[in-house]
Amino acid sequence: MDEYHAHETSEIYDVLDSAMVARRSPLMAVITTADFHMERSCFREYQYTSKILGPDIDT
Repeated sequence: MDEYHAHETSEIYDVLDSAMVARRSPLMAVITTADFHMERSCFREYQYTSKILGPDIDT
């Protein structure tokens, strides 16, 4: 998935994610540039990933 920040909702992400259940070794790559819409799904994913990576990540 490219330019995730431009997606207003997580609809496409959710469809792709649910479709991967049938795969033996699922992998989805999401790339994007920064954006200022903190209410969109991309920012929520950023927050989630930042928690996983730990306090050393620039938030």
